[in-house]
Parts: sequence; C-alpha cells; structure tokens
Amino acid sequence: MNFYRIEATIANQMEENAKKNQEAIMYQEKSEMFFQQCNHNFFFFIIRIRESKIVLGCIAKETNGFEKTLSSFFNILELEVVNQHYEEISLNAIESLLNASSKRDYIRDTDDILRQFNLLNLISTRYDFKEYFVDSKATKKLNFKRAKKLLCENALVPELERIYMGSVKQSLQGNPVHYIIQTDNATIREEIIKILLSALYCNKRISSKRYCSTCCKDDFDDPSQYIDELYESCFGTAVVIDCSVNDGEESEYAKVGTDVMDKMCNTIDKYKNNVLTILCVSKNYEKMNNMFFEHLKNITFVQIGEEMVNGEKAIEYLKHRAEIYNVKMDDELINDIKQSKCTYLCHELNSKFDNWYSEYLKKEVYPQYSNLIDSNQLHQKEEQKGDAYMTLQNMIGLKSAKEAINQVLDYHKAQRLFESYGMKANNSSKHMIFTGNPGTAKTTVARLFAQIMKDNGILSKGDLYEVGRSDLVAKYVGWTAKTVKQKFNRAKGSVLFIDEAYSLLDDKEGMYGDEAINTIVQEMENNRDDMIVIFAGYPKEMEKFLERNPGLNSRIAFHIHFDDYTPEELYKISEFIAKDKGVHFDNEVRNVLLPLFESVSCKSDFGNGRYARNIIEKAQMQQARRLIQMNSNEVSYDNVSQLIAEDFRFAETFYRKEEIEKRVIGFSM
Repeated sequence: MNFYRIEATIANQMEENAKKNQEAIMYQEKSEMFFQQCNHNFFFFIIRIRESKIVLGCIAKETNGFEKTLSSFFNILELEVVNQHYEEISLNAIESLLNASSKRDYIRDTDDILRQFNLLNLISTRYDFKEYFVDSKATKKLNFKRAKKLLCENALVPELERIYMGSVKQSLQGNPVHYIIQTDNATIREEIIKILLSALYCNKRISSKRYCSTCCKDDFDDPSQYIDELYESCFGTAVVIDCSVNDGEESEYAKVGTDVMDKMCNTIDKYKNNVLTILCVSKNYEKMNNMFFEHLKNITFVQIGEEMVNGEKAIEYLKHRAEIYNVKMDDELINDIKQSKCTYLCHELNSKFDNWYSEYLKKEVYPQYSNLIDSNQLHQKEEQKGDAYMTLQNMIGLKSAKEAINQVLDYHKAQRLFESYGMKANNSSKHMIFTGNPGTAKTTVARLFAQIMKDNGILSKGDLYEVGRSDLVAKYVGWTAKTVKQKFNRAKGSVLFIDEAYSLLDDKEGMYGDEAINTIVQEMENNRDDMIVIFAGYPKEMEKFLERNPGLNSRIAFHIHFDDYTPEELYKISEFIAKDKGVHFDNEVRNVLLPLFESVSCKSDFGNGRYARNIIEKAQMQQARRLIQMNSNEVSYDNVSQLIAEDFRFAETFYRKEEIEKRVIGFSM
C-alpha cells in the first residue's frame, strides 16, 4: 500500500465563484464516486486549491497504473493540469493530509477513510512501528561497495548478485525468498537492511519506497489484528521484524509466547508473495531462529549473518575504514591485528579503529592535544579491558584460571592506585604452573593470558613462546645454560610457556636437564619485571618436577589446576564448536551426547575438549554422507544447518572402539 502527496498547476481557468467557494461538497462527492469506480484501490482527495495550484493526497492499494489513474481523476474534476509532481509519504503524513482535507470539507471523515483501508488502528498509540524510506538513488556499484565493507559480505554480496540478475518474467510478482539478518550490532543490521531494500527496489522486487519496522513482543492487545493490519499496509513492500537480543541477555523482544509467534508466522505466510519479511535475530540466540524455521517451513530464507574474522581479513576491513577518512593506518595497529589470535566482530573492529583514529587526530593532525586523555582511556584504566579477556570469560568452565588472572589484574590495578597516592609500587612475581589432563585448554588459556597481560599494560609484547625439553637442553656440556638464556631473552615482554616441564628431569641428578632447570630458576628471578613463565603438564608428574629444585616453588606465585570438563560442560563445548562451524544441534542430539560424555569423562585419557571437537568433526562427516544420499529437491535449510541425533550415532561406540584398539597388540583372539 502506497501513500502519495501530489502537487500540480491548473492550466484551465476556473470560474471566480468556484475559486471563492471551492465547491468542496462537489469535490467530496467526486472523490467518493471515483473511489468506487476504482474498486476501492485508489482514493484521491483534495487538500487545497489555491489560485492556480492544487494539492492532493492518495491512498493506493497497488502501484500499477497510478499515473494513468491520477490523470483519470483530474478528468473527473474537469481540470487540465501541468507540472505534475508526486512523492511517496508515510502513513502518519497521509493522516495529516486527511485531517487538513476534512477541515476544508473535501472529505467527510478521516477515521472513516482510514477504517476503509484497515489503517485506523495502526496510527493509534497502542502499536509500535516505524516507517522508513528506501534509498532509491543508490547505484549498483555503490551497494556492492557498501556491502563489501561489512563483515557479512560472504552472504550479502552473493545475494546482491542474485537480486541484480532480475527476473525472466517481468509480468509475474512475488517474493522468491525472505531474509534473516543475524547480528547483535544495530548499526550493521540497519546497513544490511538499507543495502538489501535499495537493491530490491531498484530491481522492482518491491514496488514501494516506504517500508515498516516493528518489534516482536508479547504485550499487543490483539497481536493477530496488529500484525495483519501492518502487513496489509505494506502490500508491495517490506516489513522488518526485530527479534534481536541485546547485550547478551534475553530482552523483552526475545520473550515471545507461542500464541504471538503462531499468529505472527501465520501472517508472514499469508502475505509472503505480496510483502517481503526481514527477520532480525540475535547472533547467539538460536532458539528464536529455530522457532521461525519450525513455523515457516514453506518459506525460503536467505540468512545474512555477521562474520568473525582475524588476520588479513580484519586488516582489510580496517583499511576500508581508513579510506573513508582518507588516512593510512600505521604499522602498530596492523601488527596488533596480525599478532593477535583473536577473532573480531564488526563492532569490535570499529571500536579499535575509532580509538586509533582518535589518537591519530591528536598526535598527527592536532598535536596541541596530544597530552590530553579522553574519557574512554580513563575508563580503560579502571576496568579490565581487551578482547582476549572477554574471550576467556566466555569460555566454558576454567573457574580457577579465571580467578587467578583476575587476581593478577587486580594486583596490578592496586599498584597503579598506590602510585597515584605517591606510594611505592611493588612488582611481585607472576610466574605460574598449569596442571591438568589433555584437552583442558592449558595452552589456549596461556595464549589468552599473554594477550591479556599486554592489553592491560603488564607485559610489553604479550606473545606466547612455547618450548619443550628439545628447545632448552643442548647436546653438549656447557651449552644448555646458554640456550636457556637465549630463550628467555627472546621471550622478554611476553610469556614463556614450558610444556611438559617434567621432561627436563633426567634419571640421574646433575645432568643436562638439571642444568636447564637451575638456569630457568635464575632467569625467572632476573626477568620478573616484564616476563612471565608458565610451567605446564600433568598433575602427578609436575609434583616430581617441583621437588627437584626447591627454588622453583618460591618463585611461582600461582598454581592453577585445570579440572576435567563435566559432561554438561563438554556438551556446551560441543555446541560452541558446532556453532563456530556454522551449524547447530537439533533437540535430540543432547540425548545422544550427554550419556556419551558421562561414560567417557571418567577415563583419564579421553581428551576433554579435544574429544568433543573430534566428535563434532566426525558428526559433520556423517551429516555430509546423509545429505548426499538425499534427493536434491528434498534438501532444505534445516538439513544443511542442523546436526541431528542420527549424525552422532557412531559416537555411542566410538570411544569403546578406540579403547579396544589400544588394548589389541599383535593377534586378536
């Protein structure tokens, strides 16, 4: 449904009497008569006639034939007009025009007209929707350029290519697909919508510039009536439904009852050929996605989600941002991304760039402000910041590791507080021991810990140097101490991670391994200001290692034990790994995996997180086999995006088979 404001110049001369009296009732009757002649598809009404100018409004149920119908209406009015100009306007704007027309008696009653088009309730305060207009002037080149600057181009750019291909039969109408936009960033979400609708309008996939946005929530007086009226008002255009979850919590918009969901999906399905639906959902809230897919099985959705990137991809995005401001990024920001093992969402990279650009302005463009500190920097000094820190906090389990790292950060923060009061700050040892079984994330935490220390100004570089016995123990007498010192020199400003540290122990005391340990103890003390050593290994073996040199214990501040993951934690880890690979579980997978994890978690060598990853990778192989065996016309989005219980059936015997293979030596009976 479209709304127009029309302005034209009257070419023929009106009688003076008509000019003065406006013949309002006559024009009112002609508007109503023409409305009936048009089968109630077009309602034209006069707003004012002043001298040689006439202003009209129009409510149109369809766009086809609008200009021809407008000419017919002028003929009914017996007016010759020139210099016609019309523009699309909002529903609120058409209400204002109706009210202005009613005051001059060109129409009988505003509410009556709105009621005939089923619009009266929409403009009341009971319902929450917003109106927007498509950027119709955006070119194909511009839309592709904008899309490539977003971290969702792997899905968005191919869809733009499909849109710009057009259709082979111009006479037909309808929406072949609808859209799900999956991101937690409102700015990114709005940009995707603008690009999509601009392309769709320019390629005549939608016929109106106007589109509406509403929120999915439970507090509607009559949800079925509201949703239906909204969709009817958007005939030929798009409706955006925001079901996103803010700040990692289930907002009111995500708490949608079954009744509202059913009625909303019924309306979406009812108008699917005439109204384009864009669903906005949270990136990490799969429940809402699944609810829509379950209710709307007959609709094909194109899913456009925000990607997580690192390395060159992240740098490329930042360079795009720099081009906008006509600046060149310095090596510090580029190297920071290169050296980081973190993955980034779009808003995280935007924050990094904004912080860098702010400093760039103060240092390179307006150096007179270089010594001033902004409020964000002051806040960062008070709070533990950094992508690595948040990554660690979001990891499953690892309670003891998180507590220890928070202790280090709190201690460092306290020292800065002492300095601010003129007191002497102490730089105590932060060396650590990590103990735990395989797959308990010791190395991963060490890598994140190194970056956290850099982000919070405790270490200058924040790299992780991983070494073992072969890297520390030399082949010849007198070379071991020199080799160890070289490793420590290289690791200054970073974390030296000595994996399986007990491998340094020799059968006899006084050998090369002892020389390495003694040198390590000495270097730990010499490099405590800007370096952290982490010893890692299995619990029992690490006890023997500590007993070999009494100086080790006194120099190690934190002993962190990495517990085996519980069955529930392993299941959550599996879900996370699957989501990272772009798939999710159906409801029955839990019934297969949880008993499996309960049975294997008591084993000492089952691999913890590695075991979970292995299970997911094998399940994906099973899924691939299942999909290939299906008929191509039977494969749906659910089949591709879901791992089902059947894909995990192998897992029930997987561990048992591995155990048998380990026991079998030589010939089996």
